[in-house]
Amino acid sequence: MYDLNYERNCENCEYLFLPNLRWATDTPDYILPMHDHLTKRLGKVGMILHGWDDTEESKFNLLKEKWEELDKPVLIIGNARLYLKAKENFPKDKVWSYWYALADYGLPPAPHTHTNHFKPSVVFDPWYFKDDKYTKMYCRDIMMMSNYEEAEDIHLQYRECTDEKTYKETFAAEVGDLKKPIITYCNNCRDYLAGLGIPVIHMLDLIFSHTDEKTQNHPVFTAEEKSENIAKLQKLLAEADK
Repeated sequence: MYDLNYERNCENCEYLFLPNLRWATDTPDYILPMHDHLTKRLGKVGMILHGWDDTEESKFNLLKEKWEELDKPVLIIGNARLYLKAKENFPKDKVWSYWYALADYGLPPAPHTHTNHFKPSVVFDPWYFKDDKYTKMYCRDIMMMSNYEEAEDIHLQYRECTDEKTYKETFAAEVGDLKKPIITYCNNCRDYLAGLGIPVIHMLDLIFSHTDEKTQNHPVFTAEEKSENIAKLQKLLAEADK
């Protein structure tokens, strides 16, 4: 998909960080700070970045082989589908979501001090995590650590939908007129709402961006912009390895 195949600090690592490819295509400036922060918190953390989807069966098998080769480190996973798939195929104590690592071990220092904080806010949980109470709890903990709060008094019907299309459409219809910031931890969710003109903030922007003003109305990234971001990330990685 993209010309990206990168490994960092994997030898003798106790943890292996697998960022979401969409984080690389949409917010390349965050990848190195993410890895550096995990290393400061946890110790020996390797990182692997691929330009393809790890959930494809052949690619997933390559991940399992690599995990064995590295002596079975704890996986810290950014991609929702990969996280859920890994939980079914790896020992439970060897699979963490990235959100768990942040919620349990703490956020990096500023810049997660924004000027545009409103209380309360509304969380849009991605379809893949709608029944995962722990991930939803971790992300709400991160929100509170970033000076946001969920609107507990609002009962939204979208949570009761039984298919992804209706789930997203119902949420958009319910929150369209709310004067509260919408926060999500899914790039696809962010793109969906932004495409409808609904202001939305990605969880990563709460943590790694100096301002959330531009991210609230950020349009969907084009294929050309994503390719440019991959090239930017490759340059950042090359400079970091000098």
